[in-house]
Amino acid sequence: MVIHTPKKQPVDPDEVKSLIHQRGQVKGKVTRIKSALDEAKKNPQRITKATLKVYEKKLKAHYQEYVLRHREVIEVVANDKKEEQDDVLDVFDQLHTETLVLVEELMELFNQPVAGQALIQVGANGVAPQVIVQQQPFRAPIPSFDGQTENWPKFKAMFEDLVGRTRDSDAMKLHHLDKALVGDAAGLITAKMIQDNNYEQVWKEISEQFENQRVIVDTPK
Repeated sequence: MVIHTPKKQPVDPDEVKSLIHQRGQVKGKVTRIKSALDEAKKNPQRITKATLKVYEKKLKAHYQEYVLRHREVIEVVANDKKEEQDDVLDVFDQLHTETLVLVEELMELFNQPVAGQALIQVGANGVAPQVIVQQQPFRAPIPSFDGQTENWPKFKAMFEDLVGRTRDSDAMKLHHLDKALVGDAAGLITAKMIQDNNYEQVWKEISEQFENQRVIVDTPK
């Protein structure tokens, strides 16, 4: 008995364009949110905590929608174009991550303790208040780690003291950690790690990685 495998239907170029366009519209929504947050960072009094919460919910929904549209694109594009499309996803992933970090940074301004950090001034009309936020600076510059195992103990101690033990949100701590990892250690913080927003787990994984490397290096041969 001969089994005939049905031929795969040719891909409609217009369908591919349509799906890519729909995916691009989602990216446009995230880009507009990021632009609004960039402006708000320059003038924090122009945004409210409620608006930030709405943006955060929208960003989560947009991420899910983008991934869904991306999967639809991957299903219809030619095999030699799939890697190119995955690169497009990586670009969106970075944009989405940077936008979420902006939300967290601005949210931190609203969560600062009142004493010494936030001053409320009444506007010229005596009604609309302005919130002027003064961020507490770190006691010392945040250290960097280049991936060399011999530099790990000093970096770990300093980073835990300056960042790990603060009351910053997980997103802020992950942001500082990502910026602190340079050289061979750069890129250890993935977009998924930031999306999962679990600083303790990420710090544990990175600590175990470099402490295990030190054990291997220090073990007599």
